[in-house]
Amino acid sequence: MATGAQALQTVATVDAASLVEGEFLGLVARSQPALLREAASAEAKAWSVAGRLPGHASREVPAAPVSWSGLDKWLEPAEWWPGHAEDEETMLVVAGRRKTVTIAELLQSFDSPEPLYADGAGNSEPFAFLEPELQPHRPNFTAALEPIGTNLWVGSKTVSRFHYDSCENIFMQLAGAKRLRLLPPVCTAALVQHRLRKAYLGSRGQRCAEGLSEERVPNYATADGLPRRPQTVVVRAGDAFYIPFGWWHEVTALPDATTGMCVSASLNYVPFYMRLRSRAVDGPLTCNPKYRHLWTRPEVLAAEEDDEGAEDEAAKKQAKEDNEGSKAVEEPQKT
Repeated sequence: MATGAQALQTVATVDAASLVEGEFLGLVARSQPALLREAASAEAKAWSVAGRLPGHASREVPAAPVSWSGLDKWLEPAEWWPGHAEDEETMLVVAGRRKTVTIAELLQSFDSPEPLYADGAGNSEPFAFLEPELQPHRPNFTAALEPIGTNLWVGSKTVSRFHYDSCENIFMQLAGAKRLRLLPPVCTAALVQHRLRKAYLGSRGQRCAEGLSEERVPNYATADGLPRRPQTVVVRAGDAFYIPFGWWHEVTALPDATTGMCVSASLNYVPFYMRLRSRAVDGPLTCNPKYRHLWTRPEVLAAEEDDEGAEDEAAKKQAKEDNEGSKAVEEPQKT
């Protein structure tokens, strides 16, 4: 399936109450991000009542430090790190490793010089103590996709730098709001040139060889410059946002004015698309064979036709720009 339309996609806005499985599958097949109004309204109401979780103050959860500016990760020259390899120029620095804290300690840290963040990835089990009404529920319209996990994000003033997810993501906002800046997968070649090695700051913020990880990730931008102006969306409590596989996003938390908390959940699914070369940081996308049974669905076939039409329009636009550029060179300027 062609993927040129991804360069042209804008964010859709959909009423989740009327969204059916086939319509959502069409969004997935077109790789189209969408603001899903009221998709998490029940959970958000429950979080509004729960406030700062007073009944769970002594419960323990994993949390990681963030910088004073709210960043959980940023870039640094490799030369700042003892033990770096000679061919390394840049490190993806992580503010610190996770540690176990109580809910009370997590919340108290939000206004301290050393804020903490229950930062999502793989942490749904530690939050299993939450009442059922506070737990995110998978919407019925995602029934065609294969679920692979849920992440819960509990913090305050945080910023996650540009990255993409290797899955389909229904991002539910449960308390506060988050501002997302988005770039399509076509920007990948301009954003990342190689895998970044992770380096973890020590408990006192020190850089040491022991903090160097063997993990190298392909899904974080290797430079701070952007190839084009991103689309910006604010996801408010009660809404959700569909982030397709491969879409770059930066996430800035806007905490609730009363509780100071910002709570989100990521409902992850097996990606509908995948890279032809699994270890590549860039390259063409193809349909995931796990969804072979969906390839003949009308919504998927229609998306392919739309994609091919968008590629034709993009080619015509580029040809026109090239033609106008050549004319400008050929015709001498009048003085």
